[in-house]
Amino acid sequence: ESGKNVFLYYQWFPKDITKKKWFDHIGVSISWESGSTWDDTVGLEITGIPQRLLGRQGRPMDPAAVSLSNGQIRLFFTLEKNQPHNRVIGDAKIHSALSNNGINFVYEPGPRLQIDDVDLRDPAIVYFKNKWHLYAPNQKRSGTGYYATSTDGLNFVRQSDVSVSQRGDWLGNATTANGKIYFFGTVWVGTSSNGFNWDSNRSRGLGPDPAVIHLKNGSWLGVTFRRMN
Repeated sequence: ESGKNVFLYYQWFPKDITKKKWFDHIGVSISWESGSTWDDTVGLEITGIPQRLLGRQGRPMDPAAVSLSNGQIRLFFTLEKNQPHNRVIGDAKIHSALSNNGINFVYEPGPRLQIDDVDLRDPAIVYFKNKWHLYAPNQKRSGTGYYATSTDGLNFVRQSDVSVSQRGDWLGNATTANGKIYFFGTVWVGTSSNGFNWDSNRSRGLGPDPAVIHLKNGSWLGVTFRRMN
């Protein structure tokens, strides 16, 4: 949410042949009415990414956006030069880009988070108690996620892994409400008062990789996965 607008970012798989260049790239749909109606999806333009980070097939993937106090939008995403089937472990890292309009982004140099011998994908980021909190799923350990914090939103320091008692991935979205962080993960939802210790329960009706935010007007907006044109 930025100003009166809500920006929904996701991996886009358009069926329209005229949009085939955007297949499996990041798209955005914008709502001017707090999620009641949405504009057609458009592809993101991210300039300034060094070719050495992209290789032959690499591209920004797995987006997560945050609204900054100056009105800009920072987009976090995964970059991996080699594809998963190449089995180059540790190649996937979290990067970011900045935008004034939510569509045209400029790459911010350097990874936001990398872990040796670990592929980091699908970040979720939230600002809470004067810090940025970044989460990413550990897909080898159910209920466990990688966790890092930052005071400036650019330089993240890895912390101890987070965990919940529920089975499921830290694949979803984080938002704040009622003095807590809410994390809507894959088949679970949790709350935390400090970003590290979590209470959790099974979720109902959200499906995998949900996007749920608490709007400035006090209402909740949730979007679950489906293929969008």
